[in-house]
Amino acid sequence: SCLDEYSPPAIEPNLTAVKQGPAERFFLNYLKERMNDNFEVLSNIQTEHYFPDGVKVYYYYPDIVLRNKPTGLMIDIEIDEPYVAKTGKPIHCFKDDDDRNYALVEDNWIVLRFTEEQIIRYPDICLAYIRTVCSSILTHKGCDIPMTWEFSQNHWSSYEARQMADSNYRLKYLPKDAHRSVYVPKKSIPANQNTDIVDLPF
Repeated sequence: SCLDEYSPPAIEPNLTAVKQGPAERFFLNYLKERMNDNFEVLSNIQTEHYFPDGVKVYYYYPDIVLRNKPTGLMIDIEIDEPYVAKTGKPIHCFKDDDDRNYALVEDNWIVLRFTEEQIIRYPDICLAYIRTVCSSILTHKGCDIPMTWEFSQNHWSSYEARQMADSNYRLKYLPKDAHRSVYVPKKSIPANQNTDIVDLPF
């Protein structure tokens, strides 16, 4: 069955050094209020992975973790911003997170990535997608999970992320009480010539 492919990965909980942005804080509470009792909604989680030599270790810190209590199924929910607050440095650009995604999947995690804008504007639709994924796996109905939706966004290039930073794009959808923490001062941001655009899966 589909679920049989996902044995519980090892986690190290109870970390406190993971910094959360406004969308992570909002959606963490949103999920805690709406997920059923079979799921734990966690933050401050460290994942541990080994290099092929089996000795060297590296770590990732998921934005939000859903843990299914009966099965141990672990789902990493990532909320991607196009640029770093205040500095405007592009992040989560096309292919930037491929190695991270691969490491988590190889260690039996499910990885779901949303844009920050999707989480803030359409939290109910993001939640519905998460529930669809969980149901598809836990009810043994197969792994054919729908990977497109009405509110899809293009996966930005580094050039596009710099354009968004230059226009303070995140201020268009984040609540006003978060504006000060993400505002990028006006300055000359060098353009990157990589303009490839690839659709995000949701």
